[in-house]
Amino acid sequence: MPNALSYLALGLSIPVGIALFMVLRNTTAVIVVVLSFAMFLPEVVTLDAPGVPGFGKYEAASIACVLGMLLKGRRRLRAARPLRGPEALTLALFVCAIITVVTNRDPLSFGLLHLPGLTSNDVVSMIYRDLLWYTVPFLIGRTVITNAQELRQLLVSVAVAGVVYTPFLFIELQMSPQLHRWIYGFHQHSFLQAARGGGYRPTVFLSHGLAVGLFMAWSVVAAAALARARRTFPGVPPAVVAAYDWGFLAACKSLGAFLFGTASSAILLLAPPRFIARVALVAAIAVLAYPACRNYQLFPVDGALAVARAVSHERAQSLAFRLEMEDLITQRADERPWFGWGGWGRNQVYDVEAGRSVSVSDGFWVIVISARGMIGYAFTFALLVWPLFGLRRNLRRIEEPAERTMLLGLAMMVTIGVLDLIPNGLFTPLVVFFGGALHGAGRGLAAGEPAA
Repeated sequence: MPNALSYLALGLSIPVGIALFMVLRNTTAVIVVVLSFAMFLPEVVTLDAPGVPGFGKYEAASIACVLGMLLKGRRRLRAARPLRGPEALTLALFVCAIITVVTNRDPLSFGLLHLPGLTSNDVVSMIYRDLLWYTVPFLIGRTVITNAQELRQLLVSVAVAGVVYTPFLFIELQMSPQLHRWIYGFHQHSFLQAARGGGYRPTVFLSHGLAVGLFMAWSVVAAAALARARRTFPGVPPAVVAAYDWGFLAACKSLGAFLFGTASSAILLLAPPRFIARVALVAAIAVLAYPACRNYQLFPVDGALAVARAVSHERAQSLAFRLEMEDLITQRADERPWFGWGGWGRNQVYDVEAGRSVSVSDGFWVIVISARGMIGYAFTFALLVWPLFGLRRNLRRIEEPAERTMLLGLAMMVTIGVLDLIPNGLFTPLVVFFGGALHGAGRGLAAGEPAA
């Protein structure tokens, strides 16, 4: 159960976030708020008030950034022309939310289990979450990251954030994931899932060990991009930072994140820019096409299982279970394919007699397609991959090699973030913020945007 400190920390987060805008430059304040809230505030905990949607740490970050920009960065926010960029896609998501609720007013019964029909309150909740998890992070990212100086600052901040997290990782690698319980009074996820490979997978203050792995992969890629661009840290070569973060990434025992981080860093360090941009584009197309590939049995299931078996029997079992659950839930999604089943567990598969769920939703893609339908999936993932489609065009107009390299580094961070949404859930809207930053930096650098 959350303790008083968890509610106090969350309650103070928005005032503290706004205060940071009063003493720091807008870009610095945004980066500090977005990263520090994700890294250190409690998971799962929400503050609720009568008649007002509750907020957790990610909603708090979005609210603090919007209020801070309205107080101190209004001119720059106005110049970004909110909702006239790619985040306008979320307006369609708001409409989809209304249709999802209208088409899911019927209650459902499975044995003794009764699930309510959706109401107008669910419309408010869905739009509120879409606004603070998609619209605002993307808008803020493209507003404050528009030139080489700001892009470098973001990459340095992400790489350093990985270094800052390593003492906490070390503690949990030795003593098991306990920091969240020690400080906030409870485990944010099942403790059983922390056991891995005869040791522990750290969770620190993120939602899951997989989220920690992805965060460290981003840190490694950011440092690798700075190493190739020859943009040094104060007194420390970025290659050293990349190697240090990579060592802890390996220790996190998240195979997917480790492969993403290692492969992306190697590509960044060794491949020509055109090849890197092509990899990002292929990944974006693959993410958009994945549901169709699974539905029409074009995904090489047997090949994926064979690769997993080559790693370990445990990995093969885990992958087989995930694929089985995807098949089960997509069959459920096919019953309401366009706008989905909505929330409250209506998108799950149940044992009719026992009234209990027999399905597990791991991948974000299958959660979205079953709860929001194919239309909701299309608009959600279109926003996430949009900056990757404009990457090659922007690169052709950027003359400075170091600027191209840093932009490609951020692009690879977005790439592994969206690829991770196929096997895993959306742990954090950081990937949306990075996407907005990629869009803003790409357009700014291509247009020769000067340092602020």
